[in-house]
Amino acid sequence: MEKRGKGRPTKFSDTLKNVALALAERGTIDSEISKILNVSESTFHLWKKEHSEFSDSLRKAKESFDIERVESSLLKRAMGMVVKEVQEREVEGRVVRTVTEKELPPDTTALALYLRNRMPEKWCREKTQIEQNSTVEFQIGLTPEEVRRIIRLDPINDEVVVDVGHLELN
Repeated sequence: MEKRGKGRPTKFSDTLKNVALALAERGTIDSEISKILNVSESTFHLWKKEHSEFSDSLRKAKESFDIERVESSLLKRAMGMVVKEVQEREVEGRVVRTVTEKELPPDTTALALYLRNRMPEKWCREKTQIEQNSTVEFQIGLTPEEVRRIIRLDPINDEVVVDVGHLELN
């Protein structure tokens, strides 16, 4: 524990810093991190203010989580995906677990959100046009196959490919 001058010594240490960073990398928010570290939220924010390198590391850890997990999840949902469902039931005194795969079709709302955020100069304009024309054909008028053609993952370059040239938007 380092001493700050007046008052009691701070609990801030390399160990607590490393725990906080590990939690931030997993998407844990500040209020939850402070509870886990057993300090008040105001103390946690004070640490970020007093230790800029700690604050910067936390921000980068959270951004990394957002990019890797949240964007990836949104993209998967936009394109459609297969999920596993686990059901447990009791049969003759024994717990039986059944695992089934369920296909979720592409979600046009997730697709629209993804496109507006990845290419706002192109897709935000379309959103405005839709609002002005009072139509939502763009958002609900796509079949799952059209969504798969619009956005896909290129496994060779490990990149997202967006192709909307063949669509006519009303």
